[in-house]
Amino acid sequence: MKRLVFLGVIGIVLASTASAGRLGFGLGVAFFKPAEEGSSYTPMFSGNGYYWVNKHVVPSLEVGYARYSIHDTTYNFMPIIPRVTYHFVLTKNFDPYAGLGLVYARKWWSGALQGNDNMWGYAGSVGLNVAATENFGLGLGVDYVVPDAGNFDSGYPAFRLSLGAGGF
Repeated sequence: MKRLVFLGVIGIVLASTASAGRLGFGLGVAFFKPAEEGSSYTPMFSGNGYYWVNKHVVPSLEVGYARYSIHDTTYNFMPIIPRVTYHFVLTKNFDPYAGLGLVYARKWWSGALQGNDNMWGYAGSVGLNVAATENFGLGLGVDYVVPDAGNFDSGYPAFRLSLGAGGF
């Protein structure tokens, strides 16, 4: 049976909306349910940086970290996701986007069990940014992350809500 793990993200993003040559940075916290049997929802902290190549193409790098315990074993999970996003920029205030990325995820654990795992996978995203002012906006999106391409059951949808400020 396929097991889906849900992840909710609320983050603060510092970014320029649809401005070529601008850098953006962000911080966030997520709540997700790890794939291990008996797990419960746990926070994941993340940060990202990105660069507007032009008003449509935005490469980015996101790094997350979560630590959780299950049955006397402590797990550490760190996904790293380089991604390229295409912004459709329908109007100055309405910016839908879609993106693809690769995932490198490192998981290590200690306690009753010990070990580590390196995983390679992929991620897809779609969403919408809406500008409230020239330098502030709200984003809403959905990501689907598969941290282990050899195990599709490791995949989880990520629902993303972010606030943004820009103008650097």
